[in-house]
Amino acid sequence: MSRTWRSRVPLLSVIGLAALVIGCPKAPPEAVPPPAPPAPREEVRRPTPPRPPAVSQVVPEEDRRKLEQARREREFRLSLSAFERELVLFNFDRSEITERYKGVLRQKADFLRAHPNIRVQIEGHADERGTVQYNLALGDRRAESARVFLTALGIAADRLSTISFGEERPLDPSKNEAAYGKNRRARFLVIGQ
Repeated sequence: MSRTWRSRVPLLSVIGLAALVIGCPKAPPEAVPPPAPPAPREEVRRPTPPRPPAVSQVVPEEDRRKLEQARREREFRLSLSAFERELVLFNFDRSEITERYKGVLRQKADFLRAHPNIRVQIEGHADERGTVQYNLALGDRRAESARVFLTALGIAADRLSTISFGEERPLDPSKNEAAYGKNRRARFLVIGQ
């Protein structure tokens, strides 16, 4: 063999090996069978726990009465708060009950019928416009107007008293029409049972 042939043998072997590796088709990957579906599990039925006894069976009768009394007192306090919080407002220099506030007075009458031992003081108020004496008289007319309306709805007159504060106790001390509108009012305050 010649020298060129010997130098070419390693080169030819590398080329042949590369052709063999590149040119040979690869074997397809083996198909993996899909996993078998899991075996169905048997449904385990657990017994339903017994229901706890009703509250009436757990709480002694005396405690139930106390809980009921506490619930009634809570409801009364809430309705009393709403009764006192709701005002009847009046138009400027007027003491007539408007249609809007007739509904408020009907609700107050319902509350008073539900609680026949309650006595109420109706306060009449005015805004600052006008003289002190005039506003006291106007506040008195407003309180009296609310009292007459309630008595016409069947509330006993001896359960209702009136007082006028005129302009002395403004709800809003600002000097604008919005404040004046709040100050022209009748307020209802429970004074006894």
